[in-house]
Amino acid sequence: MSDWLRASSPEDRDRGALLRALAGLEGVYVPALYCASYEDGRLVSTVPVGPGVPAEVAKRTISDLADWPYPARPLVPLTEVVHDRLNVEVFRGCTRGCRFCQAA
Repeated sequence: MSDWLRASSPEDRDRGALLRALAGLEGVYVPALYCASYEDGRLVSTVPVGPGVPAEVAKRTISDLADWPYPARPLVPLTEVVHDRLNVEVFRGCTRGCRFCQAA
């Protein structure tokens, strides 16, 4: 995947090909490649709309973050970092919206 991105220029890349390549990676869900069915406002099923798109996306997890190959030179904003710390997003989904939480 990364070889394909390095070998092509942004102008030459086909968005559809990129999305299909991303969908081929374990644990990557590409919403554009699935058709969602709803009943009474609830999700009932998602069906792949193209060949080579997995019917079920396997969850990828890291059991120990200490074993994860953290980048030696992470990307940081060109602004002052709040409290001189670097954030790693672990998950999303909280709906509380606490004032102190950066995710909210």
